[in-house]
Amino acid sequence: MITGDKKSGLNGEDLNKLNNLNSEISSNEIYILASKNNQVDLDGLKNILNANDPTDSFTFIVGPRSGTISPWSSKTEDIIKNVGIKNVERVERFFGFTISDINSADNLDLSIFFDRMTQSVYLNFDECKNFLKEEPQRSVKVIDLLNGGIETLKEANISFGFAMSADEIEYLYDFYSKAARNPTDAELMMFAQR
Repeated sequence: MITGDKKSGLNGEDLNKLNNLNSEISSNEIYILASKNNQVDLDGLKNILNANDPTDSFTFIVGPRSGTISPWSSKTEDIIKNVGIKNVERVERFFGFTISDINSADNLDLSIFFDRMTQSVYLNFDECKNFLKEEPQRSVKVIDLLNGGIETLKEANISFGFAMSADEIEYLYDFYSKAARNPTDAELMMFAQR
């Protein structure tokens, strides 16, 4: 973990109004990286990211939602590879916030600091480190409509929450029956989301 330059004097008026505070706020970028081994050119990486070793503790941290890879991460990983820094499997950017006179953000309204669709609030570094741990891939489930008929497809529609219409279920049943194969839950989800 390395940190970028500190940004002080952030406008804390909204935070203070939302939480009935009179505090100052500052922020640092935090970069968390994963590698297969310790053979990473950390000095080169710090130079590219304009970062240094972490020295601050933070009231809370904002970063990408668990299970996602941000566009920033994808682009930065490409740049790191293109400049010849090896063994970096993943790098992600978080933002560490420090609120004066506050030790814990547990009971604060922090909604102005993050986008709920793409980001989450983390209360400590360990939560951020766990972000990079790969989850085992979920196995794909096969919907056995060849043996179970259209009823199996109707049950899958309800149990997986696909919200497909009766016409869509008929269409899919005909399609997979003619193809003589069973669909997966992933295929049905993609169809349902179009």
